[in-house]
Amino acid sequence: MNCLLAPAVSVLLALAAIQATAEAQSGSRRPRDRSVLAAEEIRAAPASTVYELVRSKRPRWLSVRGSSTLRTVPGKDIMGKPTTFPMEAEIAVYFDDVKTGSQDVLRSLSTNAVESIEYLDAASATQRFGTNHEYGAILIRRRAH
Repeated sequence: MNCLLAPAVSVLLALAAIQATAEAQSGSRRPRDRSVLAAEEIRAAPASTVYELVRSKRPRWLSVRGSSTLRTVPGKDIMGKPTTFPMEAEIAVYFDDVKTGSQDVLRSLSTNAVESIEYLDAASATQRFGTNHEYGAILIRRRAH
């Protein structure tokens, strides 16, 4: 039985050595965190606004997902009768942990002012900032001067 295991062990060791060599030659970087845009990736992108950058690098961050319940606000119809109107789904945007609005704010922010951008799903955003984050949040960290 040992005679049968020796060739298999040799093959496994050879494969491990090949993989280790390939990783050493490629720099063996860790997989990218898809919930973060780091400074290197921001600087390398040709986008001038944060919205353009996110749209090109992480478009899923801009799609509304999460709660399937339609949120409404009270109002009155054209006849003056009380009714409700659907609320527009918004992803909250925070600049240095201060809520600055929804994803429309991203169109006015230059990538030159940004160190990193992070996406939080609805559960993580609610845990960190409280209620009204059904669609998640985008956190922007200012670049140090």
